[in-house]
Order: sequence, then structure tokens, then C-alpha cells
Amino acid sequence: LISARDEQGETPIHYAAHAGRADMVTFLIEKGALVNQQCYGKKRTPLLSCLRNMQGVTTHSNSIEEYFRKENGRLSVDVAMSVIQAFKKSPKLDLSLCDNYGLDAYSSIRKTYGLSKNARSLIQELFKK
Repeated sequence: LISARDEQGETPIHYAAHAGRADMVTFLIEKGALVNQQCYGKKRTPLLSCLRNMQGVTTHSNSIEEYFRKENGRLSVDVAMSVIQAFKKSPKLDLSLCDNYGLDAYSSIRKTYGLSKNARSLIQELFKK
């Protein structure tokens, strides 16, 4: 079940990353989740699901809203940072994979934040050894 796919090809780690749940991302990685698994149409990896969600969070109920810390409708930088740190625990993480728009992790951050201080801190964390 750790790597089970839904009709879009998304796995539990895609959903955890999209929701900004670093704790669940860590748990799923420890249980053997595939960190580079791309969903079918959008070809997003779990990390790209998180980074693309920084562009706009939509929730389906108020109870889910508590799990999101938002800045102007986006996952906040600290939430994104914690998810990035969770993914970096996996030695198998491939940052070069692109979605169907040709955006890799670096490009997704730049698209969201431009050249802001937030973008620089996320990019530094992403590529820090």
C-alpha cells in the first residue's frame, strides 16, 4: 500500500507532500515509498507536488485547513522547507526529474517565488549537501 497508485498515478507520499506533511513524508520514506515516482498526466514527483502546491492551497473542509500553514494561499516557506528536509533523507531523491511542463524542483521554486529571499533559502536547502 505504501506505493499504491490512484487513478492519476499518485501515491500516498504524493498526497503527504502536497499537504505539506513532512512527518508523513518521513514515515513513508522510512517504509520504502518511492520518492521519484511520477504521477501519470502531470508527471509530478512527490517533491514536485509539494513545490507546485506552494502556488495555491485548496482545502475541502475546515478540519483539513488546520494542517496547512499558509501565506497568501500558498504552503508557507517553513512548511515547504520541512518537506524538502524530509525528502533529502532519501539517498534516492532525483532533483533533475521534470513534470509535464518541464519544471524540475529548482524551476518550480523559481516559478513560485522568483528571486526572493524565500526562493534563495529554499533552493539553498534543496541543494545543500
